[in-house]
Order: sequence, then structure tokens, then C-alpha cells
Amino acid sequence: MGVYREVLGEDYSKLSGNLQRLHDQPFSTSGHIEVTGKWMARLFGLPASGDYGLVMDVSSEGDVEIWRRHFLGDERWWSKTTRQWRDGDFLKERIGPMVVTFRLNSFHGFLSFEPISSRLFGVPLPRFCALEIWALELDSEEYFAPLVSFHHPWFGHLCTYAGRIRYPWKSPSGSS
Repeated sequence: MGVYREVLGEDYSKLSGNLQRLHDQPFSTSGHIEVTGKWMARLFGLPASGDYGLVMDVSSEGDVEIWRRHFLGDERWWSKTTRQWRDGDFLKERIGPMVVTFRLNSFHGFLSFEPISSRLFGVPLPRFCALEIWALELDSEEYFAPLVSFHHPWFGHLCTYAGRIRYPWKSPSGSS
């Protein structure tokens, strides 16, 4: 593990201690996610709008991190697996047939993901028609809070998911 540390370099130390610890090791944890965006969320492998329990597992295979997100709903569950790796000063994430390139920034202890480019089936998408995925990871004492928003230049905001995910080293009751 350590893709985020490698991409951010010196700026990694600007992340909160909790976010540094989170990105330095494989982990499994759980939390709560709210998805908004109606049917558009399904296009990105997310469940329909609603509140979901979440189980998240992060592991590595060589220089690649595998992020598995399991959304737990009423009678159904959805699973989304992505792969992340370093490419120079950037983070790349494979989401199905799409690869998105992000610039990572750390500020005030938080982490932001700025979309730089994307490819669909290996073909570069021009900015005027490329999907943009903006993301933040915020820190609280017990949880990290991802906020991920999908936008398209022509169609505007498509969907968002946001949540509170317990740090794996924190017990559900709040003690370490």
C-alpha cells in the first residue's frame, strides 16, 4: 500500500493523521452512504438513490490498490470494485471500462480529487464530453467522510454519494 503517499509526496504529511493511517494500510470497515441522483447512479454501478449501509475493503496487488465497496440495502446489495494506481504525479482509477486520472491535493488535513482526464475503452475523451468525478475525503475523530460527485459538461450534475465510514482502528462504541 502507499499509492496515495507516493502520488502526494511531501504533501502527504499535510493530511490528517487519521487519513494518513487510513491510506497506509489495507483495511476493512463499515459505515453509511447516501446516494442521490435517481437512475443516473446506476449508470456508474451505484445503487439507486437512498441510504445504504456500506462495507469497504481495500487491498493491494503489487502497485495497485483494489477498492471494494458493498452497498447494503433492503433486500438487495450492490458491489462496486475499482482499481487505483500511481501514474507520475497523478492517481488513476479504473471504473469498469473507464480510467479517470486525478490530481490529488491535501489541504487543511483533507484530501481532494481533481479530475484531469478520462479514457473510455482506452480512448481519450475530450473535456467537452468527458465525465468529471470530483471527490473529497474529510476527517472527523471517528469517521472519514467521502463526498463523490459525478458531473457531465452537457448534462450537469448526475449523481452524488456521501457518507460516514468508521476508521477501521476505531471500535463502533468510539474507543480505539
